[in-house]
Amino acid sequence: GSGGCNNISGKFTVARNNRLLIGPMLSTKMACPNMKFEDNFLLALAQVNRYEITDDELLLKNNNKIIARLLPR
Repeated sequence: GSGGCNNISGKFTVARNNRLLIGPMLSTKMACPNMKFEDNFLLALAQVNRYEITDDELLLKNNNKIIARLLPR
């Protein structure tokens, strides 16, 4: 995938009851104008343990707290 500037890759595991575990993640770590965003995005992915799909959104969650809201391009 992409963190906005760098390529990112890693493993994920989907289990029953919308359980989702992501990581560890790897990044190319090129110098980019907005590294803080990418670093925070990777930290957020590490916190995910559940997901939910609603309409056109993929909600990545830690229990019931929304960590990230992903939309199609």
